[in-house]
Amino acid sequence: MANMGYAELGEMYGEMHGGKAKKAKKAKKAKKTGSKKRPLNEYFKKMLAAKKSGAASFDYKTKEGVIKTYVRKVTKSPKSGAELIVYKAKGK
Repeated sequence: MANMGYAELGEMYGEMHGGKAKKAKKAKKAKKTGSKKRPLNEYFKKMLAAKKSGAASFDYKTKEGVIKTYVRKVTKSPKSGAELIVYKAKGK
């Protein structure tokens, strides 16, 4: 029996069994496309409008009803060194 090949053993014992079972492949889920974006809040709408127009400052009324003025500042990006336009609350 030790010298027999797989073909002879298969004939002798029937079909071979054992070994690691193969797992069935799972179907991949399709990725979502075109997820719905939420709308911008009022502060961001005003800030982006000020950036586009190049305004030196803009006013924003907070939820508490306080009117704040935001002033344009130009800084540099720490990684790339590119100029960044930011608006900071006046007095800070």
